[in-house]
Amino acid sequence: MADHFYTTDIRGETAPQKGYERQGIAAYVFPKQLPGTIPLYRCFHQRKCDHFYTTSLTEAKRAVSRYRYKDQGIACYVFEGEQPNNVPLYRLWRRRGSNHFYTTSKEERDEAIAKHRYKDEGIACYVLPQRYSGSMPFMRWSQTGLMLNFTFDSAISPENKARLLERHSYAHYRARLCDSLSKEHKEALLNAYKKPISHGIETRPNYNASANVGGNYIDINFNLLFPQGDDEIAQTLIHEMMHCAGADHPKRRPCSDDMTSGDCPGDGGPYFGSPPLLAEMCITGVQTERFCDGRDGVCGVVHQ
Repeated sequence: MADHFYTTDIRGETAPQKGYERQGIAAYVFPKQLPGTIPLYRCFHQRKCDHFYTTSLTEAKRAVSRYRYKDQGIACYVFEGEQPNNVPLYRLWRRRGSNHFYTTSKEERDEAIAKHRYKDEGIACYVLPQRYSGSMPFMRWSQTGLMLNFTFDSAISPENKARLLERHSYAHYRARLCDSLSKEHKEALLNAYKKPISHGIETRPNYNASANVGGNYIDINFNLLFPQGDDEIAQTLIHEMMHCAGADHPKRRPCSDDMTSGDCPGDGGPYFGSPPLLAEMCITGVQTERFCDGRDGVCGVVHQ
């Protein structure tokens, strides 16, 4: 098992740029200290690539002074002891690779011990299993090397590159959970994320993005797509990645009440029932009528 990283930043800080994969919400914690909560300190060992979390300031200082971890401050605030409605956050450590792992799941803890040779180090602290007033998600990421083989045109700004990678990571995460795709198409989509996908700039005014079926590039119209928001970016990326995975769709016809002559969002017809359009539903559960790619032409944004 690779390094696990936990953060209250919903976007994962720089995790998407460093090959970390989203694993969802580990627990709920507090961004500021409230009565009954204590700090959870975060340390990181660059060479070993290991994030370490502890409520003990003494232990955190020892990790820095003796084991050459870097102090990364307070990750969040948690409960020191058991209280109504909170649950244990188990702490595990594996000597090989010097890797720490944290989970609220007894089953996951036991599997890590039995199958991955982790050592049980007890309870790190207590956290919330669901959102309560003042709490926020404690996001978990795992360094699997996701998207490290993606490349980007030098004209793409660092800010746009970072946003692309974060939205890609979200699309990949949603694809793993998605039930709108067949098993075959989901597997093809996830495998496409292992390809060396290059990213360029789409300049045509009526296209969010473009990609060739079975290809390994995506061109992005940043001026058109990015102002439409995070969900639209993720939907466009998952659509184009489905093309990279080898799936296509017919040319879209104008929406019509007559399904034999038109294509409308959600109708399950030849266009909206195709894998690239079904993949869009992994993001928000809906399909959109919009600037999808070079085959779709000009259209507005309509949710169905």
